[in-house]
Amino acid sequence: MLFFKKTLTLLFVFAIFFCQPLNAREIQLSASDDLTEQYSAIYSHDKIDNKKVSNLTIKNNTLIGDGFGIWLNQADNAIVSHSRIKGNLALRSVDRGNGIQISNVTNSHVFHNEVSETRDGVYVISSKNNIIEQNTMHH
Repeated sequence: MLFFKKTLTLLFVFAIFFCQPLNAREIQLSASDDLTEQYSAIYSHDKIDNKKVSNLTIKNNTLIGDGFGIWLNQADNAIVSHSRIKGNLALRSVDRGNGIQISNVTNSHVFHNEVSETRDGVYVISSKNNIIEQNTMHH
């Protein structure tokens, strides 16, 4: 899990430096169970060089585990779509991560995702001008 998190952060640096969109597709991972460390299978990190990550696409992923599925943080014009995220019903609801967490995100589109057995399906905080539609949530 940590290797993936660091690798994705390095890819964000590469994407910003070379002004290229970054795509995370068809990843199959198990997320960590440490919610205090903000662990998730896919995590978009804080601003790099005081800029939000722009034009990020996260698509066609299967994520299973105790922690957060996709945590989109400090992003603009991102797409999160066609992913399946499954938590762990053996844990109390408060001990599970959110399926998709959107934090400080603008002008983005979250659609056609399926989230089950997580704390919250899609959790949004301090974000604006986003479209969140046609997602399926199961308990």
